[in-house]
Amino acid sequence: MEIRDGLDARSIPATRSILFEYFQLTHADAGLPVPDAVEDLDQELRAECADPTTVYSAPSLFVLAYIEGELAGCAGLKRTDDDTAELTRLYVRPQFRGLGGELTKHVISKARETGASTIVLSVLHNRSRALNLYTNLGFQVASNPTTRGAFVQMSLSLGATASSGTSSRTIVDADSSMSFIGRPGG
Repeated sequence: MEIRDGLDARSIPATRSILFEYFQLTHADAGLPVPDAVEDLDQELRAECADPTTVYSAPSLFVLAYIEGELAGCAGLKRTDDDTAELTRLYVRPQFRGLGGELTKHVISKARETGASTIVLSVLHNRSRALNLYTNLGFQVASNPTTRGAFVQMSLSLGATASSGTSSRTIVDADSSMSFIGRPGG
């Protein structure tokens, strides 16, 4: 798997395309009308598709995963404060399923490099494959869906120490068979 910077000028068209694909799938999984065009998205998602650099500016990032030159998936990482990063938009195209773990480990490694001590995420409650992936990587359920939403909140401590009698797992860095192509230092 080759990881590329999704915010590089040459990558922006691919980033826009896969973000829209992700939003279509998410709408379908959430039981919402599936948008036919970017213009059908709400304002926030439309803006993210139009200019992902505004949402994922450094120290945040957005990466694209390629297999033998074909776009396979994507993931975003947003720094929410000095200690916390949010894993967003993890998506692997159906023909490449099974790469989500490697892609997630890469993003976790990047979060660690930026000094984050915790990663948080939200996942639709009916995405059992994603929930299993995150659980297997050490994420803990922080809150369950409410009547107002269908998302499960999860978090992962990047530290190696236990606190308050609960243990945390440290995630190993992404496997060395992956390469990263992108901006200097990223």
